[in-house]
Order: sequence, then structure tokens, then C-alpha cells
Amino acid sequence: VATFALTACGDSPRAAEYEEAAIAAGEQWLAHLDVGSYAASWDNAATLFKAGITRDQWIASIENLHTQLGVPQGRELIAAKHTTSLPNAPPGDYVVIQYRVGLAQGSAVETLTMRFDADVWKASGYFIRPE
Repeated sequence: VATFALTACGDSPRAAEYEEAAIAAGEQWLAHLDVGSYAASWDNAATLFKAGITRDQWIASIENLHTQLGVPQGRELIAAKHTTSLPNAPPGDYVVIQYRVGLAQGSAVETLTMRFDADVWKASGYFIRPE
């Protein structure tokens, strides 16, 4: 999904502005995950994110993920791309951001989707795939 989103959308006049703002907000959101503040990450996520998973489910899911893979380290931006449509998501302004991260064993690609939600960029999706 993320690869499709990164290659399938064209540039809008405000794309660079949106991408920069979404990256900054996304890094603040990821900081919650990095320090184990999983409840705070859910609390600060987009309405769309919260509609898809309960707070308790999110906490259990991310705890399990970090137990299996370890906490991502050394985040390096690969790409960020603005789009107004994503598969299985309502229309809106989104920025799909990908990072390469180190893990306890190996590396992974971390994909964070940010949505402009109530005039603020908020996380609406998160996925990590070991390489």
C-alpha cells in the first residue's frame, strides 16, 4: 500500500509544505513509541486511526511488536509523499512517510501515514516490515 501511495500520487502545489509539516508531526508521534508511551501515541493519533483500533488493542499490538522486533533505532528518512487518496481510506490530505530503521537484529522499513485531521497532522497508520 505504501509503495503504491508513494509512486501513484502527483505533486500538488502545497505538497512540499504538507510533507515537511507531516514529517515534523510524525517524528513527534514516533517519539511516543520510542519511549514506550504507547497510550500517548494512541491519544495523539487521528480520528481515523482511533476508529480502527481501540486504545487497549493498540497498546497490546505495539508492545508485542517491540517485543518481537525490538524498538526501532536510528531512523533515516527514505521518502515522504503527499496524496489526497489512499486505498480503503476516505479522501483527505495524507502524507506517507517511510524510514529505514535499525532493529536489535537487522533493519526494517517503517511506514507512517499522517492525515490532516482537525487542522493538525496526526498519525492515521503505522506499519513496520523487517528487511
